[in-house]
Amino acid sequence: MTQHTSQNGNMDQFRNMFSKLDKTKDGYISVDELHKEMTKIGILSVDEKSQAIVGSYDKNDDERLDYDEFLRYMMDRENKWKINFEVLDKNKCGVIDQEEIIDLFKELGVVISKPNAKRIIQMMDKDSSMTVDWGEFLQHIILNPAEDIAELVSSWKRNMVFDVGESRSMPMEFTQEETDSGVWRKYILAAGVADAVSRTVTAPIDRLKTQLQVEGSKAMSQGFRDMRLGGFRSMWQGNAVNVLKGTPQSTLQYFIYTQMKVRCQVPEGGLSVQQRFGLGCVSGAAAHAVFYPLEVSDSTDRC
Repeated sequence: MTQHTSQNGNMDQFRNMFSKLDKTKDGYISVDELHKEMTKIGILSVDEKSQAIVGSYDKNDDERLDYDEFLRYMMDRENKWKINFEVLDKNKCGVIDQEEIIDLFKELGVVISKPNAKRIIQMMDKDSSMTVDWGEFLQHIILNPAEDIAELVSSWKRNMVFDVGESRSMPMEFTQEETDSGVWRKYILAAGVADAVSRTVTAPIDRLKTQLQVEGSKAMSQGFRDMRLGGFRSMWQGNAVNVLKGTPQSTLQYFIYTQMKVRCQVPEGGLSVQQRFGLGCVSGAAAHAVFYPLEVSDSTDRC
């Protein structure tokens, strides 16, 4: 154990991590305790992965991990990811910042905004510095059993809440594991629900936008006049059609994109930027064409 201490210099951090996960303070980490912490950071297939961790490091077959067993797991994660952290830390300053997260996604063909990069940093940042040092990254990667950088980025994408309004530019992407297991269906359903809620909450603003486009400077006075005549609920006029059109359209776009991706011969490195763009254009155009009549009806209701 002394050799491990001198070699890693993280024994206090490992002990604190073990204590944090050992909710019952019985000196062991159960599958259920590990499951709950992994769920908090949005890990996919959490049942299988928590079972796999315990199964791989449980040497006495009691279906739980004592400190020494969990220590071996943590040290394996440390050895596996130390080099990857140095790869992510492009400016070699010892921390990962928002710009490096943005650059990482860009290298994998995905463009994300600064607010989304900030969310990823905050997910790991423990001292509110808006950067992630090695210790913070290690704590995250202990609970996130990603095998490589691409899988880690995929897990981060699942935790980000992207804009679900009209400006969505790219359908969700799913790993081969997610596609094969059918978990993509749950995400498409969740995206549809989020889309409906978002459209309903922002309906008054969307209505005002339409009035500004049609009536110009008179839009505000017209809006107040509508409220006096129809009450506050009039600000949601046409929202039912908007939800009936927009939510299934977004869901259909995801479905078409995913099915086309499954049927394409995707190379080992994943889709290229050009392939993503092409699939996105085709799926978006197909979904828009199907729901175009409702688009016309929605615009008529709002005017």
